[in-house]
Amino acid sequence: VWAEAFSELPVDRRLAAAAPSAARALLAADLPVPAARWLALLEADAAQATRSRREAADLMPLFALAGIGGSAAVPRIDASAIESWRSLTTVDGAPTTRLLALLAGTGAIEPEVAGELWPAQSERPASAPAVLRADLERAAAEGRVGATVLYVLHLLDGQPQAADPEVLVACLRALRQVGLDRDARAIAVATALVDGF
Repeated sequence: VWAEAFSELPVDRRLAAAAPSAARALLAADLPVPAARWLALLEADAAQATRSRREAADLMPLFALAGIGGSAAVPRIDASAIESWRSLTTVDGAPTTRLLALLAGTGAIEPEVAGELWPAQSERPASAPAVLRADLERAAAEGRVGATVLYVLHLLDGQPQAADPEVLVACLRALRQVGLDRDARAIAVATALVDGF
């Protein structure tokens, strides 16, 4: 609702307190360029203010989920960036594990990096039935967009924030495999925002 207004706000140091909210709203509205300006404002202030450093670190995974990364303004996220983010953030537990799955599913980090950082399978709830995941992977491999979307809808059940991390990874990868990269990223960003990132 407020994305257009946020996109027109002047990126001014006097509005630094609004920068995290503005960046999140703009990312949710698929307006990454104006969002990156707010991140740059926080990063410029990070040397002087611990709060700005923490807020910039909190935003980095969201930018990676949105597909913004690998530039001077928004560096590509890797294991060291995730560890830095974890040391500065207050979010922990299941949401952190889900964020790693979202990052892996959108291709923002390598699955091996996410796998090293999230809890062992024995510490997580049981995943979706293997047959459904196998059908999803087969539909995606065969390029059947409709079937892939139906499996994703069924597996996520309208609540990606409640899905097992491995299911999230499989669903987001499948969407990307059939050319729905933007949709996968939108799901990932919305899920991360619901989780409080």
